[in-house]
Amino acid sequence: MEQGNQLHELVQGFRELKRAFHQVVSKQAEKLGITGIQFYVLSALREQPELSMSDLAERVHLGNSTLSGVIDRMEKAGYVERKRSDLDRRTVTLHLTNEGREIEERTNLLYQKAMGKISDIPQEEITHLIRTFRSIINLLETEKEGE
Repeated sequence: MEQGNQLHELVQGFRELKRAFHQVVSKQAEKLGITGIQFYVLSALREQPELSMSDLAERVHLGNSTLSGVIDRMEKAGYVERKRSDLDRRTVTLHLTNEGREIEERTNLLYQKAMGKISDIPQEEITHLIRTFRSIINLLETEKEGE
């Protein structure tokens, strides 16, 4: 197979993996009454408890206006809250509520169970894939910066 076809197949594989991954996340999130995007937001806020809207948007790969609507719905549902910084009143950070932490934990358990099939892949292959993905990302980011 020539290199051009292999690269096309690689990119297509990334797309299919992303789609399959998102379907698993969405399916598990739906079981608890939230969307896949809301699960990503909850997970990001669990990993980094105080994020600004723009930092969170970057982490979950959404635009600020799209994320704002998601946060409004999550705030109304009692999963997140906005807090003004004591140091800079112009800065608003997002925080998980107790209910938000609970739903994130429950969704994460369902997600881990669903993704358990991946644990059948040998550790060396996973390590190699991670290294390869990071190399590709670094190359693409370097290319993007050079524009």
